[in-house]
Amino acid sequence: MVKTTLCPFNCCVATLLLQIHSSLNGLAWILQPTDRHRCYCKNSIHRKADAAYRGRPPELYTLPEDWFLFKVYARDTFQDILHNWHICYHGTDVDKLESILHIGLRIPGDRDMYGHIITEQTGHYNEYNKPYGFETERIFLSPSILYAGCDVYAHPHCYKSKITGSTYEVKVAVLVLIKPGSYDVSGSTIEEQSIDPIIADAEIEWSTNQRNRHVVTGFLVRFDRYECTGHPNGWTCWTF
Repeated sequence: MVKTTLCPFNCCVATLLLQIHSSLNGLAWILQPTDRHRCYCKNSIHRKADAAYRGRPPELYTLPEDWFLFKVYARDTFQDILHNWHICYHGTDVDKLESILHIGLRIPGDRDMYGHIITEQTGHYNEYNKPYGFETERIFLSPSILYAGCDVYAHPHCYKSKITGSTYEVKVAVLVLIKPGSYDVSGSTIEEQSIDPIIADAEIEWSTNQRNRHVVTGFLVRFDRYECTGHPNGWTCWTF
């Protein structure tokens, strides 16, 4: 039986997170013990500030407010990496999460764990639609969960809970440690501006073309209650 310690304050989504935890059988080998996970709801003891610094030299990142963090066993997480590398996020799709956790983030043109070629997401810059000189064959990250977790990157899915009977918008992102000096810092490349009051637009997007200078150390889930009938805006349904 899974203990209800995922959220020390039993927040409103604790039962949903417990349901997800018990259904992640295919990822059981990579999930850390339950007491290592972290809830960042407004009542959580882990939500002590809006932002923090990490790495050498220290770099600012925002804490994942209103997200739940599932910690995973990561390869090559030596003490040097844990304490000296920078923290950032990568918003993704539910369907891509398993591959990312198995083999890490990959560059467009690489293959995922199933052998499929990774391409730029629909609506994003690609080889045929991009500003002059813009390089799309990179991994894009952000020190801001508001930026990485926006709809452009973390595609929302419709999820109906068997426990509450309510429907929720669910998003996922991954927590990443990246080596200082291995990535470029640039401004926002999406239409919406001033997304994060803490991270400046001019520094909100990080990118790298180096495959072995980052480590995925967890994945984040966010639920927002959404009373819908069917699948709004073409969302797919996430069920267990």
